[in-house]
Amino acid sequence: MAHDDALLTNQSRHHRGMVASDLCPIFVFTPKSIMHRVRDYSIATQVWNLLTDYQIHEKIFQLGLGDWILLNAGTKLTINNVKWCLLFGVKVSCLWRNKNEFIFSNLMNPANIIFSKIINEVLAIIDHASNSGNVLHPFF
Repeated sequence: MAHDDALLTNQSRHHRGMVASDLCPIFVFTPKSIMHRVRDYSIATQVWNLLTDYQIHEKIFQLGLGDWILLNAGTKLTINNVKWCLLFGVKVSCLWRNKNEFIFSNLMNPANIIFSKIINEVLAIIDHASNSGNVLHPFF
């Protein structure tokens, strides 16, 4: 869905003629795209800087959406014995939810709170996989 630009950000709504501007109402000089929501706005960038492997750090901020998803979901890198693809998925999910909390509840968590949520969710996933007896779980 994200790769096909099917999620209704301001950029996709503007492209469809549904809104007059594609700009983010908070960061007014930036189009509100999927990449803006999960990578490029200031808090998201801080989170990526906290949880990005040095081997792919530079590429994280240079790629377009499709290549960015493929790089992060397909890499074999691990951080503290956790596969990058797990961290990537949880980061994107937490950043998307954080942006929604701001839009719908006017609550914007700082990067350190989002970082803690990411770590807690990753640990919960690993704990659940370990307790389920799945010794071949893909995140180990």
